[in-house]
Amino acid sequence: MARLWMSGFEAGHADVFDTYDGAAVSAEQARTGGFSLKISSDTDYASASLPVHAYEIYCRFAVRPDYADGRVLMVLKDSAGEKQTTILLNRYISAIQVKRGSYTGTLLATGGSLHQDKWHCVEFRLLVASSGGAFQLKVDGTQVINFIGNTQATANANVRSFQIGESVGLSVTGYYDDFAFNDLMGAVNNSWIGRGGISAIFPTGAGASTDLGLYPDSGEANWEDVDEAPPDTDESYVFDDVIDEHDSYAASNLALPGSISAIQWLARARSGLSDSPKVARVLRIGGTDYQGDDMPVGIWYDYCAEILDRDPNAGPGAWTKAVIDAMEIGVVVR
Repeated sequence: MARLWMSGFEAGHADVFDTYDGAAVSAEQARTGGFSLKISSDTDYASASLPVHAYEIYCRFAVRPDYADGRVLMVLKDSAGEKQTTILLNRYISAIQVKRGSYTGTLLATGGSLHQDKWHCVEFRLLVASSGGAFQLKVDGTQVINFIGNTQATANANVRSFQIGESVGLSVTGYYDDFAFNDLMGAVNNSWIGRGGISAIFPTGAGASTDLGLYPDSGEANWEDVDEAPPDTDESYVFDDVIDEHDSYAASNLALPGSISAIQWLARARSGLSDSPKVARVLRIGGTDYQGDDMPVGIWYDYCAEILDRDPNAGPGAWTKAVIDAMEIGVVVR
């Protein structure tokens, strides 16, 4: 692995998380792109699992706090679901604090400032260990916390999930955006993430493959049934039950300038079939279809996601804006 999880909430729906309550994707504010996650109440939260147990992680997220209430920004949990680290905002001194374990745990460090109604980029590195562990944190590119010592609060020296906010009434209200997590297990995306952002591309035209059926099939093109953000659920969609049939779509150009560290393919799907249906990613680059791993589809709408650190058509190699702007995106039935 390398890039473990990422979201700028550009799909327009909070189902990119495993569980959430009260937290909602909003178009009222965005650091980059068109959406962010809004925490309106101190009991709102959203959580997601990482794909591996990581003993060392790097994270970046953006936050625009409103200071109305709460103090927990993020909770990091181990492979047993126990709280390993809690990152807090002490609104009385406008400073970030990090504690081992829960919000009542041992205070490790205090540093930096987050101002009300202003976007800030927060980056941190956590090395989980009972001796020689580390927690380092940057605000807007400047390191403000550098703790070395015991960072292990649980029996497991790892992180497996994260939670924005704290459901017991301590969540920092405001807006959150541009989340990314790295571990050390790849040739790229294995260190600090940087102050970049996340934007989305959406279907804008038919691509090389148009196998899938259309609903409502009232004269629209296939891409017009899958270009909504937020998604329109059963109002329009493409469908098929034949293995290996697929669609690919021409897509909008990438809005953000600069280098590209990773991309994420994201599709929202459900199925009424009972024989373990699956879908997979399709990226058409340089005239070649690159298909991903099979992903199960349940009876309720949910997101299938896959992160690619490297362009498979470049050796693999680094992603470029020119490649993404020319790329077709799609889905294949498995």
